[in-house]
Amino acid sequence: MPNYLTPIASQVLATTAASVTFSAIPGTYTDLMLKMSTRGSIDGSDISVEVNADSATNYSRTVLGTENNVAGSSRVANQAYAYIIGQVNSSAATANTFSNSELYIANYSATGAKQLSSFGVTESNITSGDYTTRQTVVANLYRGTAAITIVKISAPANFVAGSRFDLYGILKA
Repeated sequence: MPNYLTPIASQVLATTAASVTFSAIPGTYTDLMLKMSTRGSIDGSDISVEVNADSATNYSRTVLGTENNVAGSSRVANQAYAYIIGQVNSSAATANTFSNSELYIANYSATGAKQLSSFGVTESNITSGDYTTRQTVVANLYRGTAAITIVKISAPANFVAGSRFDLYGILKA
């Protein structure tokens, strides 16, 4: 049984920011888990992740989810970042309502390609417009072979104050 969620680092934004970076991630765990509670400054902004400052086309993804109660899926290869969850809650959402997302990176310190899986949900509580509701599950593949020591989370809509990012390590017994 793995030791579940040993805290590594946490960031809660005091001001608006375009990205959040965790660096110098120790290689002492088997897997990583990143939990996020986010809100953006504009409507409908995707969250993405870049690892090890690698913006080459080393990422692929498969997305399954629903948007405004319509199911869908997509597959994209050779991207410059990993697509995490879909939209952050936006300025159009009910005040102080944040979306929730989780990113799991399996075997992050091993050599070879890395699997990054995520799921998330927007909780906008609005009745019209883009992204009134959204739930997604995303399977990403990162083809870089070095251990992951840097994780950068970004969104075109800046993350607003109060957005929270918690990084955990998981050590298998």
